[in-house]
Amino acid sequence: MLTFKQFVSEAIVTEKPPHRPDYLSKKQKYESGEHFLKGSKKIGNVGSLELHSKENPGGGMTHFTRDHKTGLIHHVLTNVETEKQANGKKRLGFLTMHKREGSPVSGHELYHHLITHHNIELKGTSHSQGAAKSWRKLANHPGVTIHGEHPDGTKVHLKPEDIGTEKTHVPSSSKSPVRKMALIATRKND
Repeated sequence: MLTFKQFVSEAIVTEKPPHRPDYLSKKQKYESGEHFLKGSKKIGNVGSLELHSKENPGGGMTHFTRDHKTGLIHHVLTNVETEKQANGKKRLGFLTMHKREGSPVSGHELYHHLITHHNIELKGTSHSQGAAKSWRKLANHPGVTIHGEHPDGTKVHLKPEDIGTEKTHVPSSSKSPVRKMALIATRKND
């Protein structure tokens, strides 16, 4: 059963806004990177890009990549909810990803790196066409497995081609306010 906080977060996060907020549209934010660097720490490299991380007020986190030569931000992965799992991993939930066009690292490669090198699980709750495409590509990476979780906690094994289809939706007979199951990406054999 969902808590009220989860229900409200799901309702807020999964509704697509009518337009992109100004703070996301301001190009200079991604050009200089100063906004992201405050309070962050470098945790590694993904391809030719630096990977940084910081905690956000309210329990979320921001992971971003930066080209150290130009200072340009290439990816921004923000999550609203961070849960510590029994296996010691951090599960990042309610994800939002922005990627610079022409980046040398794809979004699913960033996801793969976080999962396999930084003890992180990803929880996807909103499956737009673009998100489903990224999750399918991630599911084909070696070392990563993806399963579905219904709101009642039931786990479902998924093949990459199942992601973004009717198989990842909660059955219509369910009384759950959340219509889609969560996708959980984790390192294989953990």
